[in-house]
Amino acid sequence: QVISFSTTQNNYQITGMSDPDHAASTYTVSLSDSALPGTLVSATFGAGTTLTFNGYGVPNSAGTIQITSGTASSTISVDADTGKCTIQ
Repeated sequence: QVISFSTTQNNYQITGMSDPDHAASTYTVSLSDSALPGTLVSATFGAGTTLTFNGYGVPNSAGTIQITSGTASSTISVDADTGKCTIQ
């Protein structure tokens, strides 16, 4: 499963998954369009902004995602060995 993060568009997309409301479009989540809008500040996985999980749920690299909403900020860390996500 491939998840691509875009700070310029403030969203993420799941490659190969169709949007449930628009079957011809890729599943995309905009952080601006929710009841509690947020901002994707950064997403870093290896040398890029794409996170890939294999069939066993193991990511291709460790990484972090930083999100803000109002005055709150959180960092999500992804462990390279297990795929476990930790929110700080």
